[in-house]
Amino acid sequence: MQTTNMQLIRNVKVSVVLLLMTSAVLTSCRRTDNPADANEQEKITTVKLKLTPTTGGAPVEATWRDLDGPGGNAPQITALNLRAGVTYNGEIEFKDESKNPPEDKTEEIEEEGDEHLVSYIVGGNATGRLTITRTDRDKNGLEVGLKYRATVSAGPATSGTLRIVLYHYTAPARKTSALAPSNEIDIDATFPVNIAQ
Repeated sequence: MQTTNMQLIRNVKVSVVLLLMTSAVLTSCRRTDNPADANEQEKITTVKLKLTPTTGGAPVEATWRDLDGPGGNAPQITALNLRAGVTYNGEIEFKDESKNPPEDKTEEIEEEGDEHLVSYIVGGNATGRLTITRTDRDKNGLEVGLKYRATVSAGPATSGTLRIVLYHYTAPARKTSALAPSNEIDIDATFPVNIAQ
């Protein structure tokens, strides 16, 4: 009887220790409810470019839209039609149109500018003819890219591509003055570019 009682006490002690260990593990792995710590990537289905000639005139717009995400239907894309010898002030807009109503992500990206960088990569025959310069800054004085200047040099009509990559930086990696790409990408969209004389 005494042996049985001792065994029961030993089992209770082991159970209490296991319970305390499980509680400690669960507490240390608990997900934070602080959005700043969660730092989730943005869900983006739509990218819209709007470029206005610095000398005035109607803006040029182009849209990239992929409502069902990667691996589904091909994105719907309208070309970016620019003119040789013209400089444009540009803006980019990011949306999640999988929601009803659509969610504008641009303001959120602007607020978290120190965690984002828009990269503009010109390809094809537009290389050397189209130059994109980011003109906005985050709270640390580093470039963001929601606003930019697009300069098209003079020359014959041609075409190419403009690839836009929205990088997302999460701790411990942070955006620095080197503006190195992050290994996290919120959206990667390529537009056809036509340059007319």
